[in-house]
Amino acid sequence: MYFDEIDRLRRHFKKHAPELHGLSTRTILTKLLNDHLSLQPSVLQRVEGMRAAWPARPMIGVHIRYSDKKFRVPAIRARLDAFLAHHPDCGLFLATDNRALQEEFAHSYPTLVTAAKWFPVAGRSMHWNAECDDRLENGIEALIDLYLLAGCDYLVVDESSSFSYIASVLSKAPDAHIINVQVAAWLPPWLRRRLWLTWLRVPRFIRGWIETRLGLTVSYDRSRL
Repeated sequence: MYFDEIDRLRRHFKKHAPELHGLSTRTILTKLLNDHLSLQPSVLQRVEGMRAAWPARPMIGVHIRYSDKKFRVPAIRARLDAFLAHHPDCGLFLATDNRALQEEFAHSYPTLVTAAKWFPVAGRSMHWNAECDDRLENGIEALIDLYLLAGCDYLVVDESSSFSYIASVLSKAPDAHIINVQVAAWLPPWLRRRLWLTWLRVPRFIRGWIETRLGLTVSYDRSRL
């Protein structure tokens, strides 16, 4: 994940950004996002309007980037179902890039709420997509999903997705309310990145054979490392 590039700047913090010296990457991102970035009033109004229309109940937010991480869906649903079994009165908000998956969730979870958005052809990227007629609105819809997720009382996410990671960073929910199903989440980020880069050096036909045997679909988008 490209947020690890912050580590390359750390040797400069003591002199040029002492307020960041010694802080974790997550803490630095939380500070930067909260202190220096804010939504345009018109976008914030849309977020608050949608949130106000939700039923008055605790909400659990789920993000599924289906285009290249569909293999995480069973793990996410298992954790979601276990949570809802203990919190049956909780509502559910889903942010996803796949229309069929959203429809499947709507059928399975009667309390589901979503934000209206443009969807790409299944399997294709939602953003930087030439088929989208309004790229600006497409970006705004992503921000709305992001801030609605962050405003939920609980989260089920895979933080190997930068979208999920930022939602959890923006969230004001206690750490115990954020369920991260990322593979090997207990490993430090630098080690996960090193293992990923090592995996990319394995010949593609061998990677394909292993993934087929394990029933996995893995992204090779280096910008997300």
